[in-house]
Amino acid sequence: MINQFIAQGNIGRKIDHEVSAEGKTTVKFSLCIQQHGKYKNNPIWIQCYADHRNGEFIYNNCKPGEDITVNGSIMYTKTQNGTYNWVYVKDVSVHWKGQKPLQEEDIQEPTAESVF
Repeated sequence: MINQFIAQGNIGRKIDHEVSAEGKTTVKFSLCIQQHGKYKNNPIWIQCYADHRNGEFIYNNCKPGEDITVNGSIMYTKTQNGTYNWVYVKDVSVHWKGQKPLQEEDIQEPTAESVF
């Protein structure tokens, strides 16, 4: 069975960032995907989750409104309040306008100040 999700859109208003006691970085954000034709005024909102290097990259180098492409898997979660689907991000690409894309050596590691 194949479970692959690829979409281009814009990061929503807030990027939630957490670092666990073990130092694991997790990032949660909404991705807004614009539709076309008669549905152009009805965007699709997808909840995304990224960890490790992808989470650190998104938190340190992206901001709300940023145009990105995510590649990941659709996941399912059941809670006391119901169930929902979300995307686990395995790869991310940022579409900077007029700027040179970041290279691996440009990625900033999170600091204690950036966490809080």
